[in-house]
Amino acid sequence: MFEINTVEEFKEKIVEGFVLVYFYTTWCGPCKMITQDIKELSKEIDDIKFIQVNADQFLDITKLCEVSTIPTLLFMKDGKNIEKKVGFTPKQEIQEFIEASKLASQMEAEEEVLEKDALN
Repeated sequence: MFEINTVEEFKEKIVEGFVLVYFYTTWCGPCKMITQDIKELSKEIDDIKFIQVNADQFLDITKLCEVSTIPTLLFMKDGKNIEKKVGFTPKQEIQEFIEASKLASQMEAEEEVLEKDALN
């Protein structure tokens, strides 16, 4: 899992592919409970970039992503928000969230192709 240290790093990491963004703070109890699970998932799932953002340290990123509660998991594809999950989430549910988000992004991409075909 990659810890974001600058806004530029954040923008570089999210621009391409699947990304799970984990918003946390050092004082958040539920964050402490799920951090290890997210780190484990980042080692188990190869086709997704896992990044973490300290919400206190990067308020501009937090606002940009419309995060108001922590912990928050934000699933993105090619820089676009796909799904959001707020609050404590057990590891199995995080894994299910990731799979459902990937499916949602694929369905959205297929719909865009169908719409373009219909216009032609």
